[in-house]
Amino acid sequence: MRLSFQGFDGRRRLSKLGEKVCDQEGKKVGHVHQSSSGGREISLFGKYDGSFASDEECRAFMKGVEAVLNHMVSLPERPPQTRKPEDLTDIIA
Repeated sequence: MRLSFQGFDGRRRLSKLGEKVCDQEGKKVGHVHQSSSGGREISLFGKYDGSFASDEECRAFMKGVEAVLNHMVSLPERPPQTRKPEDLTDIIA
């Protein structure tokens, strides 16, 4: 998964509307907009949010979320570990 957004100039009137964050297929997965304090606020997947001073910091946050999600998707699924009752004797003793 690759995420991207166009940087924006906070001095423009339209910048208050923000920029959409898209995945590699062009699907919107979040947004970046100017905060009331002049920084940037980013929201990804409706779950990961952050406030930063610059576009570069937003990109770093976005790349971090991207890396974690890519890692989680690449892990093989493992069945839950269950212990047999005879394995629990060392815990009781």
